[in-house]
Amino acid sequence: MVVAHGKGRRLQAKAPVLIAVAALLLFGAIVLIQGECVQEDAFISFRYAANLVDGHGLTWNPGERVEGITNFLWTVMIAGVLSLGADPVAAVRVMGLLSALALFALVWRAAGRFRSGGRWTGPIALLLLASTPGFAAETAQGLETIWFALLLTLAVTIVMDALAMPDTRRRTLRFAGVGLLLALAALTRPEGVGVLGLIVMGSLAASRRGGAAGRPLLVTVVVFLAVYAPYWWLRFDYYGYPLPNTFYAKTGGGLHHLLRGLIYLGRFMVSHPVLTVLSLAAIRGLRSTWIGRRRPERVVPFVVTVGYLAYVALVGGDFKATWRFILPVLPLWALMVGAWADGRLVGLEKVKSSPGRAKIVWALLIVAVLNMAPTLYGTLRWSRHRARDLVHRTICGEWLRDNAPPGAVMAIHSAGIIPYVSGLYSIDMWGLNDLHIAHRRMPGMGHTRPSGHEKVDYDYVLSRKPDYIMPRGWALVTHGPYPGLKKAVFDEFNGVTDTENAYVARHAPMSPDKDGRMRWFNYIARRD
Repeated sequence: MVVAHGKGRRLQAKAPVLIAVAALLLFGAIVLIQGECVQEDAFISFRYAANLVDGHGLTWNPGERVEGITNFLWTVMIAGVLSLGADPVAAVRVMGLLSALALFALVWRAAGRFRSGGRWTGPIALLLLASTPGFAAETAQGLETIWFALLLTLAVTIVMDALAMPDTRRRTLRFAGVGLLLALAALTRPEGVGVLGLIVMGSLAASRRGGAAGRPLLVTVVVFLAVYAPYWWLRFDYYGYPLPNTFYAKTGGGLHHLLRGLIYLGRFMVSHPVLTVLSLAAIRGLRSTWIGRRRPERVVPFVVTVGYLAYVALVGGDFKATWRFILPVLPLWALMVGAWADGRLVGLEKVKSSPGRAKIVWALLIVAVLNMAPTLYGTLRWSRHRARDLVHRTICGEWLRDNAPPGAVMAIHSAGIIPYVSGLYSIDMWGLNDLHIAHRRMPGMGHTRPSGHEKVDYDYVLSRKPDYIMPRGWALVTHGPYPGLKKAVFDEFNGVTDTENAYVARHAPMSPDKDGRMRWFNYIARRD
């Protein structure tokens, strides 16, 4: 009996660590099966970074100042990689993975500030993160999402530590560090400015409940402005607009955007049932646990998470299967849910039998599987499409780079991989990198696909007489020449007959795929 009891105590001590290791292994497995799936939008940053390294400034087309990126710091980091001669595709995957691992370590360390008496807050939070396939996908797909989540989570956890400190000097230094972190977050994503506001609100709410913010909070704002204000003024002077061009390309739908954003949040909740059920169950203890006076610093992650989700709804959500707009606050959300569940598991710590404790571990792993199951297939399918697009669009870009005449102009919707690889002057037909289209008032805005896929002006595009027009979607690369190419493209362009006669469909044979079938690059070119 003594031996069994000893084994049980050893298992009790190791169980949270075993869950954390299982979470890391699960996360790593999902990342690996994504394949090389760096997505289209990452190559927009690559193009800006390449132009910066080549001396053309932070531009889309050399000589045209359009801010088609919303990730300045991430793009500058990529420029540093390019200046060293490294492959940006491999580099952003490494950068994403390192950010994710640092975030996992931060969640494990921050659990002590969140938990409710037991030792399971960190493992449960890690398990919820690891069992969210979109989190793993964004790690592998080349954007700044996980890096931004790391900065945001670190800032909030430091604020929580600072609010609980009796030493005013140390508390002030912590708040100064938070100001710097939030400035870096705002340089990474414009939403960082909003996060500053949410942290200020949360800290003031904590102060009213017995926390210690006060004047040190002013230091956060001063440090933030000392870094961010000069940057904002320089980019405003450089680009001529107070907000990035992508903001103007994606907004203008009014209440339709809000409705679509609420649907986006609702679909996320339905797609992640365990997180949703635990969150709804935790609402019962909301006042005593998160907005009460017992632990006043806990109000900060609650305010930041809820406020950020409200912002996501307001801007209309996103179309991508990775839920990337929600991921920045998912670590805080998982920690809060984990802390609530930790309080429910405190009694189970007294279980003395080894089989009893093993059941806890297995139950948590089953919970992770249930949380992952609804979205795993869809996320992997999304990633497979991104991997296929990377291959197809890369060979199309290489063909244009090698065969297009000097000074050729290309018009394209998905303005990432092909413009970057080809190096051609490009017209972004969705307006993310085009001032005219982005600032156009678009009828029906908010009714169709979100995040930069609604604004178009084909008369304007054709008036610029592009030499090449790229078809949308799967028609770009097919097994055999695509027979209805010209009609499909110009039907979308509203059939401008006189302009249509100036163009002809072209089909270029490419390298065979892995099954040995010949691939064809389909495009529209000017007759001359």
